[in-house]
Amino acid sequence: TAAIYDRRCEVAIATEAPRQDDILSVSFAAQRIVAVVAPGHPLVKRTPPLSLADIAAHAVIFRPPPSLTQQKIETSLRLHGLNIAPIVTLGTREALIEAVTQGIGVGFIFELATNRHEGLVRLPVVELAETHREDVFCLAPYRRRRAVAALFDIAEEFSVGLSG
Repeated sequence: TAAIYDRRCEVAIATEAPRQDDILSVSFAAQRIVAVVAPGHPLVKRTPPLSLADIAAHAVIFRPPPSLTQQKIETSLRLHGLNIAPIVTLGTREALIEAVTQGIGVGFIFELATNRHEGLVRLPVVELAETHREDVFCLAPYRRRRAVAALFDIAEEFSVGLSG
């Protein structure tokens, strides 16, 4: 979002773009936060969806607070009166995914955050059933630029049938 306001880019894709008067956006996908584990992890054998309490009994990997995923996890934990002490906090989604695939612990990602499937099992979590928008967005003056308009057109095609 900062790159949009600083005019370092004309258009961006992000989960839950800001809803402000000077920003135009179109939602083109919806996704949930899921737990991710290595294929041999004991939680794979559990009947989904899991609960955050189920996950709290295992080693958990977090991201730092600026992460939208982490903000949503912490909000859900507070809402449900739970506390999870992570074994490690990793700075990037890629580092978290790699740690999970190495069997270090349970992580959380937006379900569409990676196209990696090998070594990674996505598990729904009952307290994380909320869906989150994936948006294309720009400052209003840039909307008519050819490349920006083309990306918005593609996003609008994907948004057909998107509820919420």
